[in-house]
Amino acid sequence: MIFVKAIRSNLQTAVFIVLTLLYLAPIWVFTYFPSQDGPSHVYNSFILRHYKDPQYHFNRYYDLRAELIPNWTAHAVMTSLMYLVSPPVTEKIFLTGYVVAMALSLLYLATAKGPSSFPLVFLGFPFIYSYPLMMGFYSFAFGVVIFLFVAGYCARHSNDLGIRGLLSLALLLLLLYFCNPIPLAFCIAAIVMIQLFQGHAKGKTIKRLAAVLLVSLPVVTLLVHFVMTGGAVDNVKSVDPWTTTRLLQYFLLGVPIAFHSQSQIVFGALLSAIFWVLLGRTFARERSRLSQLWRGILPIDCFLALAILYFAIYMMASDHIAGGGFIKTRLAVFPFLIVIPWLDFNLRLRAKRILSFTLVALSTVWLVQFTYYDKVLNDALSIYNSATDVIERNSVLLPLNFDNNDHSWLIGVLANAPSYYGYKNGCINLMNYEAETTHFPTVFKRGLQRPPVVEIFVRQGELDPGLYRDTIDYVITWALPPGSVVEERIERFYKLVRENGRLKIFKRTMTAPEAFQAKTVD
Repeated sequence: MIFVKAIRSNLQTAVFIVLTLLYLAPIWVFTYFPSQDGPSHVYNSFILRHYKDPQYHFNRYYDLRAELIPNWTAHAVMTSLMYLVSPPVTEKIFLTGYVVAMALSLLYLATAKGPSSFPLVFLGFPFIYSYPLMMGFYSFAFGVVIFLFVAGYCARHSNDLGIRGLLSLALLLLLLYFCNPIPLAFCIAAIVMIQLFQGHAKGKTIKRLAAVLLVSLPVVTLLVHFVMTGGAVDNVKSVDPWTTTRLLQYFLLGVPIAFHSQSQIVFGALLSAIFWVLLGRTFARERSRLSQLWRGILPIDCFLALAILYFAIYMMASDHIAGGGFIKTRLAVFPFLIVIPWLDFNLRLRAKRILSFTLVALSTVWLVQFTYYDKVLNDALSIYNSATDVIERNSVLLPLNFDNNDHSWLIGVLANAPSYYGYKNGCINLMNYEAETTHFPTVFKRGLQRPPVVEIFVRQGELDPGLYRDTIDYVITWALPPGSVVEERIERFYKLVRENGRLKIFKRTMTAPEAFQAKTVD
């Protein structure tokens, strides 16, 4: 009997390892990892790495923000890796670490109630490549990893944290601050809730909550200082499109794992259905105990309470907070993942095998489709980056993309593709959105003659590159409308030096005085 259990355990472990390795394949098989903001993070890490390098002119266009701000984690890690390997390999190593850490954290959380819940880890596998990661929110993604680990750690050790455990939590929360405020806030809520439920069971609620508040104090102080000093200015002024109906549809259809194609909603809906079936079955089994309210509460019920709390925040929060956007799509991930340890997996052996196989198959088939779109998007990115031999180092680029979502439903894969030229050719990308916010280490120098990033992104068809000809060396366009006004404006001071499919590269042909003279003669 022990031997049979060992075989089953080894089989589960083997499947877990193989599936984790399969989830690494899209990172290493293709040249590019097609996320929206990812190239920008790599580029800005490259700027940090070579800021004082005399071969590059980054210090002429950027200042560094040496402040204790969030979003430092991804930049610090990738900047350090760039001392050893090239920027493309840096991103691959960084993402490899994320995938492995995410898989292990999911396993750690899923088995918080016991090893029999091992197969529940496969519920979370498609969330490894969730919408927030594919948007390129790298620090946020690593924040989710730490959040899951801390939740699992507290569930296991809340009775014996001690001084060492509390210090470990304090360090993890500090690391979370430098990832993203959202997983930090949710992590503090998780620690409080777990301690509250564990304390209720042991009659030590006040003592436990005091300890949690103590370890949370440093990061809360940092966060308050960040907000009070203007580090979180809300520059986004737009109508929130999230109606109650849309919020429920997004959540119930599992759209956090559907982003490249609407056909992915099928996988999201199936995964969401399994969640709801397991949740309903667990409720049915625990109904009599839960009906006793506080008297029937067990420590493991903290995960159900957290799922309800996170879902309520998801429904009520704004989609734009303190200058950050896409808040709803980030919040949608948490209720799914945090409820996994609470789900009851005590099924009959045959039912357990069927469900385990279904979860593994669903995660695998979803990955196959994801990999297909990676291939399609890599083809587009290869065309976009086909002019690296044309542009000289330290050139200033103005990118104008008229189809950011080429071949993708929700991910603007080409929105930050100019950043590839930024770190491949050592160029200055005027579409570097990070340098125009208060959330990242780099910032454009004051007085630099350039169009605002929002103008480039939103009103690219109305721009006149000639107004910034003193600064801009090259104009990179994608899907430029032929015969458009902006094309006429570009051709007035720039000539076409490379065309490949939807890509066009224009190089400045006149010096500033010549351009001004030509304009006045006309």
